[in-house]
Amino acid sequence: MRFLTSNTNKKTCPRIFSEMVSVQDTALPSLNSKIARIYFANISSIVSHTITIQAPALDCQVYIPHLSSLTSFMDATLDSLLDLVEFDKENMEEYEHRFSGKLITFNNPEAAKSFSDQLPVDVIVGKKTHHFHLGPPQ
Repeated sequence: MRFLTSNTNKKTCPRIFSEMVSVQDTALPSLNSKIARIYFANISSIVSHTITIQAPALDCQVYIPHLSSLTSFMDATLDSLLDLVEFDKENMEEYEHRFSGKLITFNNPEAAKSFSDQLPVDVIVGKKTHHFHLGPPQ
């Protein structure tokens, strides 16, 4: 790697720098140009037509906290817990990581209630048995 201390590099660096600046300047249209006005009009119409997503109801969610007996609450551990609890898999919408626990969202409150009624449950992870229970709503 050559440093910019040689005479040839000193002579060509201003030219290279000025070429880079001119390329950057031409990449964006000036603010007064017609293209810039059309671009910003398109952006503003996209922003004004944003999709609004309704948050799920709290009675459709179940929070399972991270147990202190576990080193980490992995997805495989959640799979083991879900295998032990009987519920219709079609009613489970999603789960997400929250405060090192898992927040499970169901499609309807009845599915969430039938799931939570079966807790606490014991899950064997490795050679240890862990006692999973419901946590406070998050």
